[in-house]
Amino acid sequence: IAVSLDEVSGLTQKGPFLHGSSITIQELDEKTLSQTGNSYEGKTKNDKGEFSVKVAKQASPFALLKANGFYRNEVSGKKSQSPITLYAIIDLSKREVANVNLLTHLEYERSVYLAATDSMDVATAKERAEREVLASFGIEGEFANSEDLNIFGESDGSAALLAISVLMQGDLDEADFSERLANYASDIEEDGTWNDSAAATVIADWAFETNKNDSLKAIGKNIAGWEISADIPAFEKYVNNFWYNNFRLGSCSAKREGEVQKNANKKSKNAAVYFICRSGAWNIANDFEKDTYGWKDTTDGAIKKGDITDSLYIFDETIWRPLSPVEKELGRCVKALEDTVRV
Repeated sequence: IAVSLDEVSGLTQKGPFLHGSSITIQELDEKTLSQTGNSYEGKTKNDKGEFSVKVAKQASPFALLKANGFYRNEVSGKKSQSPITLYAIIDLSKREVANVNLLTHLEYERSVYLAATDSMDVATAKERAEREVLASFGIEGEFANSEDLNIFGESDGSAALLAISVLMQGDLDEADFSERLANYASDIEEDGTWNDSAAATVIADWAFETNKNDSLKAIGKNIAGWEISADIPAFEKYVNNFWYNNFRLGSCSAKREGEVQKNANKKSKNAAVYFICRSGAWNIANDFEKDTYGWKDTTDGAIKKGDITDSLYIFDETIWRPLSPVEKELGRCVKALEDTVRV
């Protein structure tokens, strides 16, 4: 199906690519998605990552959209020190506007594999690859096509895109970040499953520490500080759900309020940490919470050692509470001992 357009436009985002980043549109064979050699060049026209590239008639409707350049780092808030390259597969018979972002990039090799090896049509291959990438980050839902998503949008899809971008970036420099992307894409290419549990755990530990230090809010402020858009999607929920799932905690629902769980991922550097489900979020449990979780009411004045630590607790009429050092030495002060002096 031959197509003829005047131009293709869109956004290049990691964070946004900077002014002057190179944009290449390369025609892909309709059946194999291999490059035909027919290509068009352009550049981003501002620091918002916007581009438009003039194109001519081509025999195949499919093209590889490639962006290479410096970008704004959401985590640090600064401009990158080195360029990166991101890809997207687009169908020019159905669109003149397409974005290239981290989701289009992570699904790229898997999409090509499905189309070329499983003889799957390109649209179906892309839909499946996108769904598999999202699932690898514990994200489910009906989202728009990846090339329609924008980190400044208000939809859940935009929030998911921004969360994945933040998670994959972490505290890495550009070289290590590009290596992480390459390893991920290679891992899921043939089976659609991210099997690198070590890498996932490193990312989860970083996400947990970032949330604990309240740095997710700082990331939102970084993005707002670029003054590109007033809209910042609620990406935090997907970032937190990632480490919840990696630590085998699951969701913190109303039914699980007050429940205490230990990080069950033994590879995590936070494997010894206990968490408590409180108001819809997993928080670090204190010694009292993890020692007494699940304890039943008992006889008033009963004393018991904690399940995790060696701390002592006393049942005081209706509740368990820590046994004070004075009570440990002199006993509990009850009404029958009123005005009694002990040393």
